[in-house]
Amino acid sequence: MNWKGWQKAGCAEYAAKAILAAALACALASGLFAEGGKPGEIFNFGAGARPLAMGGAYTALTNDAASVYYNPAGLGMLNGRNLSLMHAGLFEGMSYEYLGYAQNFGGLPGGWGAQVLRLSAGSAPGRDEFNLPAPDFSYSETAFSVAAGMHGVFLPRLSAGAGLKIVSRAMDSSSDRLLGLDIGLQYGPLLDGRLSFGFSAQNAGAFSSGDTSDRLPLAMKAGVSYLLAPGLALAVDASDSGQLRAGTEYVMGPGALRLGYDRQAVSFGAGVKFMKAYQLDVAMLRHETLGLSNRVSLNYYFGGLSKPSRARAYSVDYIVKAGHSIAARDYVKALENVEMAAGLDINLYKGGWGERRRRLSAAVKGLKLAELPERQAALMASGEQPEEAGRAMYEYIYGNNIKSALLAHSALGYEKNNAFYGDFLSLVLNLTSFELRKDEILPRPLLKREKLNKAAALFYERRFESALRQCEEILLLDDKDALAWTRLGSAYYAMGDREKARKAYERGLQLDPSDLSTLDFMKMQGWK
Repeated sequence: MNWKGWQKAGCAEYAAKAILAAALACALASGLFAEGGKPGEIFNFGAGARPLAMGGAYTALTNDAASVYYNPAGLGMLNGRNLSLMHAGLFEGMSYEYLGYAQNFGGLPGGWGAQVLRLSAGSAPGRDEFNLPAPDFSYSETAFSVAAGMHGVFLPRLSAGAGLKIVSRAMDSSSDRLLGLDIGLQYGPLLDGRLSFGFSAQNAGAFSSGDTSDRLPLAMKAGVSYLLAPGLALAVDASDSGQLRAGTEYVMGPGALRLGYDRQAVSFGAGVKFMKAYQLDVAMLRHETLGLSNRVSLNYYFGGLSKPSRARAYSVDYIVKAGHSIAARDYVKALENVEMAAGLDINLYKGGWGERRRRLSAAVKGLKLAELPERQAALMASGEQPEEAGRAMYEYIYGNNIKSALLAHSALGYEKNNAFYGDFLSLVLNLTSFELRKDEILPRPLLKREKLNKAAALFYERRFESALRQCEEILLLDDKDALAWTRLGSAYYAMGDREKARKAYERGLQLDPSDLSTLDFMKMQGWK
């Protein structure tokens, strides 16, 4: 801003007073008290009472419309369309307004948003160089920002975003514009959804036009958020200027309590959700010079607060993709999709896919499929051996340890000298805590025959439980083997369990109606 035209009695004094008042009211870093006011004062007043009540420690936590202000990467984890409003009455006629909006991209994990900020210092009577009354004049700043963020950029848990801001400053007939480019990153969630990291660089690129040589100053922040317990979150931000911010939030049903701190201010506040789609937040900021001031913000969530988040919907899409990748035996891609899903929905860790993710990760890392793509290619090839190994992997991922180990024996049996499938069998046995059975490293048809012979021998040795286990393992390999069902029935009958014996015999007869000896036996028992 060109201040030379404002060296009138009263005018320069008013301008300095207005900007100094803005710097004090923001209750932030002492670096704001530079001569003539630091460019971009408007970005020191915050966006939303929730983050302000937490001391402004929002870099790693943001995932709503306020992401445009604090960290555009937060738009990558946007839950849905969100409108946010905030008003702050300052002092001596000053006021600050904030309006923010954000929505998801169609079909992609991420979103875009926009915000408008307005800082007004009111008006004051002017005086000319002779100290005579002159027309009133005023000072104001208006900022407009747009930003976008995506989740899963380069890494499954990495969100990245960027935003552009334009600041217009006006004092009577003099005006200028400042432009800044913001970039941000978020990484997480980690530790079953409890830990997240964030980084933002505001004004990484800065430009100006009009009556000024000012530039918006570069400001970098790194943050971390951690869920200490269900509903209790802690967030900490550190800036390149050495400023530390910290805040905590405790959510209780529709309500929340918050407490925050930065170098010069203590803050606290509360929030409540109501009418299914609204959230009202209040923050009280305590400054050592100015005392208490308040911020009130209102958020509206399109579709309601109970509407399933878009992030969770995208998580389901990635789970479907993971299932398809497992079926195609592309386990590296399957793990990437599961990691993407886990990054979008922390509830994934609590369900069946949490355990499948752990198993899939153990298999991919154990076989070094990402580091050795030729191994992944071997598993995806056509042929009896890779297809059998694929069945073993599928059963392991879905928690069927015994069946997985049996199929891994069978896979190596198709080509016993294949070193990779030897490693594959060793890994599966280690992961499933299953013993190596060298005599069962056979192709599946021969493995079934071997186990049928074992079952018969054990039966005649009156080792009925061992014979039963052999039959059960055969049925894991092929649940339509009629002879295995019949011998299973014989083992149950010998052990005195007539009901299980009857059901096993019936299943065997369904598969092989020509088995007359079994039919005659069942008639003798009165089962037919």
